[in-house]
Amino acid sequence: PNPIDDARATRIATLAHDVLTTQPAWVIDHIRHLHDNHQLTSTDLVELATRIITTAAHHDLHGQLPAGWPARPLSVELAPPGIEIGE
Repeated sequence: PNPIDDARATRIATLAHDVLTTQPAWVIDHIRHLHDNHQLTSTDLVELATRIITTAAHHDLHGQLPAGWPARPLSVELAPPGIEIGE
């Protein structure tokens, strides 16, 4: 391995530690997604951790989650309809 490969491996290890210990919202959303779709109990933990780490590396490199990653649901509040009264 050359210095670039060593630096890349160190960065991935740091990302792995950070994402698995701080659990950003997108990780929690993914776990909820698996739970809601009855897939959590059948998911291999090593595979899940690898998927999360790979996604963290993609996010670090590109600044966004990869396509197809479950999006965080948006909370939408609807404003009551306004009524204008003329003078």
